[in-house]
Amino acid sequence: MAAASLVMPGSIRPALAMSVDLTLDSPTTPTGFFSQKTPTAANPLSLPDVGWSGDSPTTSLAPGINVLCADDNPIARGILAKLLHGKGVAFEMAVDGFDAVDKYKRQPFSLLLLDVQMPKMDGIQAANEIRAYEKANGLKRVRIIALSGLSNEIDKAAALDGRNGEPGPVDCFITKGGKSLRLILDELAAAQEARGGPPI
Repeated sequence: MAAASLVMPGSIRPALAMSVDLTLDSPTTPTGFFSQKTPTAANPLSLPDVGWSGDSPTTSLAPGINVLCADDNPIARGILAKLLHGKGVAFEMAVDGFDAVDKYKRQPFSLLLLDVQMPKMDGIQAANEIRAYEKANGLKRVRIIALSGLSNEIDKAAALDGRNGEPGPVDCFITKGGKSLRLILDELAAAQEARGGPPI
């Protein structure tokens, strides 16, 4: 099993640097799953091989939240899928902002994780579309987390700063790398607690 950096070559951008020591399950498959090098039952960042094989939703292992994740990079989707499945969280994947907005309109979600840099429609544009849809339909504001491989102050301002005293379209901006997976887990735990589900 070959060790791998999450700064990937070619068209796979470094937006996946998500903070844990990872190895490729298959060194010949660049879009394969990642797992922690030395997972243990006590380690909350252990990402077991759950057999997730695409962008279809998974069912929750216990009552609680459901999460919509949007990222154009299949490796990033795989990492998030393994994290969420390993924690027993129901989720669905979107491949870009248009896909995320469409899936959000079809069913309610407890939490949205939107990559910022996506083709067709980026995460901030998708968040703005979702906020407009909520307002037009009298819906409660869903919590939206922006994920970015770049610490870009312009993107942060567009995501977090609203107009006329209103909040921005995004509730939290997480830069991938460092403690980003831990921050995502904290968001999941808070959403689960607010819903009254079992602890994550």
